[in-house]
Formats: sequence, C-alpha cells, structure tokens
Amino acid sequence: MRGDGTSRVGRVCVLALGALLAGAAVPGAVIAQQSEPATRVWLGLGIAAVGVRNVKVNAGGSVELGVERGPVHYGIRMMWLGDLDHLPEVGSDRVREVGALYGRVATTSWGHASVAVGLSRVSVDGCDGTYAKSCGTIGVPLAAEAGLERRVVGLALQAFGNLNSKAMFGGFAFSLRLGWMP
Repeated sequence: MRGDGTSRVGRVCVLALGALLAGAAVPGAVIAQQSEPATRVWLGLGIAAVGVRNVKVNAGGSVELGVERGPVHYGIRMMWLGDLDHLPEVGSDRVREVGALYGRVATTSWGHASVAVGLSRVSVDGCDGTYAKSCGTIGVPLAAEAGLERRVVGLALQAFGNLNSKAMFGGFAFSLRLGWMP
C-alpha cells in the first residue's frame, strides 16, 4: 500500500461509482408515478484542448460516467492531459485527474445542459524536475456542458476546469456518449 493516499482515493472512487449505480437502479415499485423523470445513464469518451498553469500541456482525453435524474447530475470523470509536441517522449509533462461531480441539469427531448462541481485527485508528473516522480493533490473539478442526444447516442461540448495547488487547468472537451438518454 502506497503512503501517498492513492489506494484510499481508489477506494473512494469505487464507492462513489457504486453509489451512483445504486441510485440509478431504484426499483420500479418506488418509481410508480408517471410524472417522475426518467433516469439517464451514459458513458462518454472525449478529446480535449487544455491549458495548465505551470505545466506544458495542450491536449488530452476524458472518460465520464454520467447519471441524471430529474434536475440532478452525478458524474465520475477521468482525464489525461499531455503535451502533443512531445507526447511519445519520456519527460513530457502529464496531468491526470479522477473525480466525482455533482450538479444541476436541464433536459429536453433532444438534449441537456448542466453545471457541476466536485472533488478529485490530481497527479502531476515531473514534480522533482527530473520526471522521475509524480506528485498528487486534491482538486475541485468544474464542468459546464451542453449535449445533443437521441435515446442511446449523444454528442456533448464541455467547458471544464480543476482548481488545485499543483497544476490548475481548464479547457474544452468534445465527447461521444453511449447509454440510455430518453
């Protein structure tokens, strides 16, 4: 077990994911009224353009599990950010984030708009100047997005950021989403 809290963060993320999935699987007997909003669940894969304070990073990728019920949005987000100019080289700066988000959503028959904030673990390579060591910190992830969906597939544009003490970042991501989005 590592002493930097990585195992603890992993357990927290697994518990948060379990809570999200449990909340999405509420028995039908409890949701008996027709006026209750449908639960929307998706997995999104995205590409990002990004800027990071104190680190040379310009692009990245994201994976997000989202659950929406009524006006509430829950999400688990993972991001990998790197420098495209030196991506295959050892020593290119990299930033990773794993976090849980909570927010509000407005849905229509063709899409949604949401804002969310949360708590995340951020890891930054090269903290010692030689790239032999990564350092981590706790961050506050932010997201505002708009998406177009048709039942099981959707596209979304997200403005995102993360406030933390090692490498604050922000940017835009475009993602493809697959799931149940009635």
